[in-house]
Amino acid sequence: SASRQPLARCHLAATSVALARQMAEAEEARLRRVIAAGARAAARLDTSSTSAKLKQAAGRVAAGATAQHDLALLCSRQGRGSEADRLLRALGMRHRLSVSIFAPPSTATPSPAGLCGAPIVLDGVLPPAVIAGLQRALRPGAAFWEEHGYPTPCFFSYRHDLTASKPPLLLVEQAARLLQPLMERHAADLYPGGGGGDGSAAPRLRTVEWWAHTRSSRRAHHQLHFDLDEATLLSGGGTRHPLVSSVLYLGGRKAAPTMVTTQTLASGSGDAAAEASAFLVRPKEGRLLLFRGDVLHGARRAPPVLVPAASA
Repeated sequence: SASRQPLARCHLAATSVALARQMAEAEEARLRRVIAAGARAAARLDTSSTSAKLKQAAGRVAAGATAQHDLALLCSRQGRGSEADRLLRALGMRHRLSVSIFAPPSTATPSPAGLCGAPIVLDGVLPPAVIAGLQRALRPGAAFWEEHGYPTPCFFSYRHDLTASKPPLLLVEQAARLLQPLMERHAADLYPGGGGGDGSAAPRLRTVEWWAHTRSSRRAHHQLHFDLDEATLLSGGGTRHPLVSSVLYLGGRKAAPTMVTTQTLASGSGDAAAEASAFLVRPKEGRLLLFRGDVLHGARRAPPVLVPAASA
């Protein structure tokens, strides 16, 4: 009955919170076991051992270090910053992301609009039919992934000429053409001086590089990285970044949020990087995220949303 529904929701919320905590506790216990095994292997390392034993011990030491890093990440997600610091210092690290980056969503978080270096978030930028078509083409199990060899350890992407006279054949490229005027209008706003969003001083975009990844829900995050022309870099031609980087969200809020920082390669690392700011953009169907093409960014693993049973 209607009068019993709130009680049912309350029970489900309490169950989900308890399950999430049990899973986190089990994962922490597992990581601590791997760390302990790595420490024991490191203490027993003997250069006189056979190569097979040395390789086995080295593998356990490396696994222990990885587990220690993952445990620090888990502590950060739970707000245990001091413990995360201790674990990371033991690995020789001097800086980490702010614990607030890992906090659950807050409706009180202000929009970054107008802040220096902030990304631009635009909703409802494409017709629903285009979004639906992209969702079908890139859904889990779609032919796109098998025909392109995913999963693959090799990264590859596609480039589309926005100045070509022939109409695009692929739906992704059609979407890029539809988004081109919008991106050109806002591109200048991402850099010092800005353009006011009215198209003044708007750059002309000539090409778009696009790609899509698929991965399991346990690996739904993506490491922090810079977008750059890897072919030019490997040939000794230096670093070249896109003018604008973008993310088009086809899914809802359960997906991993995108973290966009103000750190660039030119700003350096270490203490200089510690001065950078970061913005979290949460997925929403049909949302377009625009940010400078030379800044550090990635997809942060979405934290579990723990809802107190009393508030359900």
